[in-house]
Amino acid sequence: MASAVGLDIGTHAIKIAEVRKTRNAAALVRLGRRATPLGATKSGVIVKPKDVAAEISALLREMRLRPRNVVTAVAGQGVILRSLVMPPMGRDEMAEAVKWEVQAQIPFPVEECVYDFDIVGEVFDDSSGQAKQRVSLVAAKKEIVDSFIETLRLCKVLPKVIDVQPFSIVRSLSMRECWASILQESAESELTDMPSPRQGATGSFPVVGSIGGERLPGLDDLEHMGLEELRALAVELENGADPMDGIDPGDGVPNREVPGELDLAAETQPTAGMAAGSVRSISEDQYRLSERLVAASADNERYSPPCMVVLDIGAGTTDLVVYSKDELTFTRMIPIGGSAISEAIAHAVGCSSEDAERLKQTTDWIEGTDLESGELADQLVVSAIESVVRAMAREVRRTIDFYNASHKDDPVRGGVLVGGGAKLVGLVEHLSHELGIPMVIGRPYANVSVDRKLLGTAFLEDTAPVMAVSIGLALRGVEEL
Repeated sequence: MASAVGLDIGTHAIKIAEVRKTRNAAALVRLGRRATPLGATKSGVIVKPKDVAAEISALLREMRLRPRNVVTAVAGQGVILRSLVMPPMGRDEMAEAVKWEVQAQIPFPVEECVYDFDIVGEVFDDSSGQAKQRVSLVAAKKEIVDSFIETLRLCKVLPKVIDVQPFSIVRSLSMRECWASILQESAESELTDMPSPRQGATGSFPVVGSIGGERLPGLDDLEHMGLEELRALAVELENGADPMDGIDPGDGVPNREVPGELDLAAETQPTAGMAAGSVRSISEDQYRLSERLVAASADNERYSPPCMVVLDIGAGTTDLVVYSKDELTFTRMIPIGGSAISEAIAHAVGCSSEDAERLKQTTDWIEGTDLESGELADQLVVSAIESVVRAMAREVRRTIDFYNASHKDDPVRGGVLVGGGAKLVGLVEHLSHELGIPMVIGRPYANVSVDRKLLGTAFLEDTAPVMAVSIGLALRGVEEL
């Protein structure tokens, strides 16, 4: 059967996913990862295309893949996404109108960029009393796009589509499942009677069922439930009950895919682990029940998640995406990523970048312990990690506050972490507490079937946050088959 290959070229790692089109669903059949050459990318541009191409070719050989084309994505400060509201018009007329919007919306000269757009839906204009079209506009600097095309040419593969990372991230996730996971986390916190930092417990998981100090809508029915009551609720959900019955989570809209027509390549191609004590302990029976709660809620057709923020924490940057009512409504690139933590550690203790990376992965900065020895960690390392994480949290909080100020009727109510930085010990808990919203680590396998015997459960769990973009890109490729 036909398959598609998604290629994510990051600052720190190159990731490849192959997704096969099957009769009933898309199947994930291969995953691969290889280090990006040091200094090979800068501000989204591949400045060492030969070196990157060599690593991509080597990874393709390791995975026994010989694709004719791939789907890849650009990112960085030279990539801009805008949501526009335009009067109703045909696509050709819209293309002319968008040209004028590009000049007003893009912070660099039009002649230095490539752009594309897609009509993603309608919005009612109260002032005119008429329906208008919601348009998604994407623009990228030519030097970024050209560097990707040149790199792929050296690999002897063609770019089937050049997407942008925020679309790919959202495409790989199920927001229904993410929200159901948040409900699960809240149910578990009740089951295990875990104290929160607000109750004075250092390093424990915050109350996931609270947003800005208020109880999370929809969780009142889960308070103080024992195992039997939760089991009964799971059965009700599996039989089609609405988990949000009696609650107004916001007006939903019919499912609508992330824009699938944006193709920047066409403009330029001449031819087409958690620390012991930080993890909550629940019984095996409760764990199986929690999985059933997640699955039942995610599959319920009447269930609609509220406005969610997705944070893709890469090596060099963090992409912030707000997703509401089946649409990507806001994006921002924050210039802080996992590498900033490693650099802070290296500077603080005077070690190599390799040793700094190891210290980052083996230090529980919340508990102040070394995960390998169980002894107290170097306080210089703890302080270095904490300073960068707090700076990141501060920027995320400012962005969410800015968004919520103009969306008071539909504020951000939950969050999802993906990317290599999401694996930092204690980060989910810290962001939940600092932002005042429940957070979970996203599963990019929600929209694909996975043969765990083929890929290995341990490998899948370890790479899950890292592979979100590449899987989303491969899914985009499947749409083109």
